[in-house]
Amino acid sequence: MLCEISRLPRGLLSYSLISRSFERVPNVPDNDRALGIVVPSRLYFQESPQLPLDGWRIAVKDNYHLQGTRTSICNRAFYNLYLPQESTAKCLHDLQNDGVQIVGKLHMSSFALKENPAECVDYHAPFNPRADGYQTPAGSSSGSGAAAASYDFLDITLATDRSGRRPGLWNGCFALRPSNGRVSYEGIVPLFERFDSPSIMGRDLGRFSQFVSSWFEKKADSVTSTKPLSLIMPLDFWPTSNAKQTECAEDFIANVSETLNVEALKMSVANAWKKNCPSNEPDLDKYFENITQHGLCYAAYHNFSNFRNCYQRKNDHPPFVTQIVRYMWGLGRMVSQAQHENMLEKFETFRIWFLQNIMDIGNKNTIIVLPIEEDLKPIYRDDPPVIPSVPAAGLVSLHLSPLLGAPELVVPIDSIPYKSRVTKKTEQLPIAVALLGAPGTDLKLVETVLDCLKRSGRPTK
Repeated sequence: MLCEISRLPRGLLSYSLISRSFERVPNVPDNDRALGIVVPSRLYFQESPQLPLDGWRIAVKDNYHLQGTRTSICNRAFYNLYLPQESTAKCLHDLQNDGVQIVGKLHMSSFALKENPAECVDYHAPFNPRADGYQTPAGSSSGSGAAAASYDFLDITLATDRSGRRPGLWNGCFALRPSNGRVSYEGIVPLFERFDSPSIMGRDLGRFSQFVSSWFEKKADSVTSTKPLSLIMPLDFWPTSNAKQTECAEDFIANVSETLNVEALKMSVANAWKKNCPSNEPDLDKYFENITQHGLCYAAYHNFSNFRNCYQRKNDHPPFVTQIVRYMWGLGRMVSQAQHENMLEKFETFRIWFLQNIMDIGNKNTIIVLPIEEDLKPIYRDDPPVIPSVPAAGLVSLHLSPLLGAPELVVPIDSIPYKSRVTKKTEQLPIAVALLGAPGTDLKLVETVLDCLKRSGRPTK
């Protein structure tokens, strides 16, 4: 098959792939981190009802299994311990059946935990193309975000999402975390099953609807509501510490309000919880005091127990993991199964309460506007890592969609000027907001936001 060979200067892909069962491409140039990648020509493909995504090119995060290749999760010990995979992740196999071409695997934060670039030891962190070129790509889906922003030969990149849409923000691209269960997680390395979800990133929001329609296994939205729209701006997260960031978000919300002909409601989730609390704890921050340690850290530690044990038996020493992974695993080791199960029960109580009392899903089609970073400011690749003295506690905006099992769409809306210590010039940091819809309204959310952007004269790509 006729192929193109493109040069990849940003060190984002783990390796290039060929064939349906996948293997490394031989004899392509690989020097100075500029990997040569074989890209199938679009001339051979034509979309049809049978192959709705024929010829679409994607690259996938390196925690998705691909038949015939090793999965690294960007840890050398993990990569070397396990043989090439015998099967491909179900959601990727389904995309292949729709004509998608998988051209490579993408770097990530090791074990899908949040690493800053200076913490990435086994595999170099991808380069973020935005701003001065030396800002964090954010994690854990750092390669997915950076590749979506950098490579115009890719239509979509696949990521996974636990508690953040940060790569979409930092790399200035659109990103969608689907409702829980819309896409199979089978064949993807799990971190925290309650929060894990496949997700997508791209430069063109107009192509998201077509892609996710196929990706969702031909399922229409489970909620096709004609209920009136509602728009909420939670005061728990707004305004942010960065006044310019808040100003840009408010301008965007004003555009959305005018387009949808609905006024944005500013309200406090914590106050609503206190007034109508389904728990013995009326303080929402105290209710979720141990959300990270009892939830994520417990799952992260136990999901990799088999890996640690197998590696120890084979090599007679423990595997190397980065400082932040050791920290998170250490926290998880101290949590009992009963404490973890209690936190999962809290999640469910909060989910039911929020959907009924805040989103009012029985009567309204509610969209919630959220910040992604509380205080947007430069984070350079060489900034030294800071291990937190205590794990994150309380309710944060990035936890909402995983807790609710709801779709969340990242939309770039503007940029913030800053003086770069790298270029010594004024550069621009991307600004993005996240819009959260009711569970099962994924396609409706994408189409509503796309319509708002077009009608308000904002870019859709």
